[in-house]
Amino acid sequence: MDEIKVLEEKMAENQKQQEEISQKIQGLHEERGKLDRQLDKLKVQYVLKSGRSEERRVGKECRSRW
Repeated sequence: MDEIKVLEEKMAENQKQQEEISQKIQGLHEERGKLDRQLDKLKVQYVLKSGRSEERRVGKECRSRW
């Protein structure tokens, strides 16, 4: 009987640890989602800024050829 109680306690402890790990993983997924959205915003800002500079550079090259 004592062995069964020990095993039950270990199983309960393992279950608790699994739940804690699952919560941590969920938190990491949520944080990853936030970081991905921030990165997407930064990419858009970069493209908008660099795209305009590229347009200006090309425009200058075209005008210089005339």
